[in-house]
Amino acid sequence: MPYISVTAMLVEIATAIILGGSFLGYTGAVVCAVGAVVARRRPHVGIGAVLLGTALATLGHRDALAEFTVVAFTLFAITATGTPAFRTTLLSAGVVAGIVAASGYLDHGRVVRWDGAAGVLSVVAAGAIGSALFQQYRSWEALRARAEDAIVTRDIEATRRVAEERIRIARDLHDIIGHQTAVVNMHLGAIAVSGLATDSRTAASVEAAQTATQRILAETQHTLRVLRADEHAAAASSPLPNLQDMAALVRSFSEIGLDVDAQIPTPLPKTSDAVGVTVYRVVQEALTNAHRYGAGEAALTLHAAAGALHVEVTNPTRPDASNVHGTGFGIMGMQERVKSVGGTVRIDVDDDVFAVFVTIPEEQA
Repeated sequence: MPYISVTAMLVEIATAIILGGSFLGYTGAVVCAVGAVVARRRPHVGIGAVLLGTALATLGHRDALAEFTVVAFTLFAITATGTPAFRTTLLSAGVVAGIVAASGYLDHGRVVRWDGAAGVLSVVAAGAIGSALFQQYRSWEALRARAEDAIVTRDIEATRRVAEERIRIARDLHDIIGHQTAVVNMHLGAIAVSGLATDSRTAASVEAAQTATQRILAETQHTLRVLRADEHAAAASSPLPNLQDMAALVRSFSEIGLDVDAQIPTPLPKTSDAVGVTVYRVVQEALTNAHRYGAGEAALTLHAAAGALHVEVTNPTRPDASNVHGTGFGIMGMQERVKSVGGTVRIDVDDDVFAVFVTIPEEQA
C-alpha cells in the first residue's frame, strides 16, 4: 500500500515539474509520500504527515487529488492493521473536510463543494473498510485459536481416558491373574515341601510348574509397571524378552512335556527390541497352542533369508482337536503384534498339521 502511494506522489511531482507548480505543491507531495512510508511503523505520525502534505499541496493552489487518494490509502492500511479506527477516521475526515472547505473558499469563494464532499466520504469509507477487514481477521484468528484449543482439549481428554483404562486393566490383572497365579504357586510350593511328589517325574513336573508360575508372576508385574507408570522407564527396569531368551523359552515347554525340535541359528540374527519381543511372543503362543491342542513333537525354525526374518512353528494335531475350542485371542494378538512391526502371518490348518509362518522384513528387524 505505501508503495502505491509513493508512486502516485512521484508521478504527481513529475507532472508538477513538467507543467509547472509552486514550492508548496512540491513540498506537500514529498511530505505526503514520506508520511505514507512512515505510517507502516508509526501509524499516527504517518497519517498526520499525509494530512499535512495534503494541506500544503492544496495551499499551493494545485489540484491535490493524488494527495487525497493517498490519505484514503494510508488510512485504510493503518486501520486494517489494528490502529483504532473510529478516532483516527473521524480526525482524518475532519481534517480533509477543513482542507476542502479552505480550498473552496480560497479558489471559488465558497466552502461547500460536492467534489470535496466525495473526498471526505472516501476517507470515511477507507477507514471503515480497513476496520472491518481487521475485525474479520481477528474473528478468524479467534476461530483458529478456539479450534486449536479444542484439538488440545480433545487430545488431553483422550490421554486421560487412556490412562484411566490402563489403570483399570492393571487393577484387573493384579486382582485376578496376579492373585490366582500367586495362589497356584503357593500350593505348588506346599506340594514340594510336603513330600507328596514322591517320584522324580512328579517332582520335576511340580518344579517346572513352579518355574512357569513364577515367570507368569514376573511378566504380570512387568505389565503392571508398564500400565501404571512410564513405559520406557518400566522397560529399562525390567527388560522385555527377546531372541536371546528363545532357548530358555523352548526349555520351559520341554519341562512341561512338549517335545520341541528347535532349529535356531548361532549366533542369532540381530533385531530391534520391538521385533525381538514380537518373535518371542509369537513362538510362545504357537508352542502354547501346540501343547494344548497338538500331539507329538513341535518343530520350530528361525532363520534369516531373502532379506527377511522367518519363523516357522508346526505341530501335528490331535484327532479331537476340532472339538477343542479356544478364544481365538491368541492368534489375533499374534497377528496384531507381527503387523505392528511390518510383518505378515500365514496360518495353515489341515487334518494333520497346524502351521504358523511369520515373515518380518530386514528393514524392520
